[in-house]
Amino acid sequence: MNEYDLGFSDIYGAGTGNVQGAQDVMGLLFDLLQKSGREEFQGIDFERNFASWMNQQGEGRDLKGWQDYLGGEVFQEGGGASDVNKEMASSLLSMLQGSGVMDLTKGYGQDVGDIGSEFGAQLKGLQKGYSSQGKGGRYGKIGTGGRDIGGGGRSKYMSDIYGLQQKQHEMQQGLQDQFSSDFYSNLATWQGLNPTP
Repeated sequence: MNEYDLGFSDIYGAGTGNVQGAQDVMGLLFDLLQKSGREEFQGIDFERNFASWMNQQGEGRDLKGWQDYLGGEVFQEGGGASDVNKEMASSLLSMLQGSGVMDLTKGYGQDVGDIGSEFGAQLKGLQKGYSSQGKGGRYGKIGTGGRDIGGGGRSKYMSDIYGLQQKQHEMQQGLQDQFSSDFYSNLATWQGLNPTP
């Protein structure tokens, strides 16, 4: 199994500033570029050579830090890096940007917030219906000592809450699956647009 077979939590973590997640994403990009046969990546071990060299201060970088460093002056014309290292940095930076991980993370966060708001409102509606004392309430006369007119009652209420929670979980899981799929699809697209020279 590929050491860099990253799932949703790894990729999303990297996009939200997790240093280990960022290291894993950069390792995946490096691995893909190396396996594509790009000459400048051959014979180099990401963890031992490249990542330790990139993190010379002994502290990890988040994705923004990697992006800033790879696009920084050390890799520009006249910078201190060798031509091979400039090519590596350029390819990694381009692939990182092509992955869209930062935009995907931001979009996912907004979508989850929207789902949370929507289901929060529905849950409040259920609670309001549950506390309703009138005959018209969805759950009848719960807690009033009266007859259960609406055919609902506590079990119906709990069932409705569980159903809402399940639906919310399914929607969030669907978003996570789409997030991961979009990330890998973006990488494949980048590779197609930037074939090995």
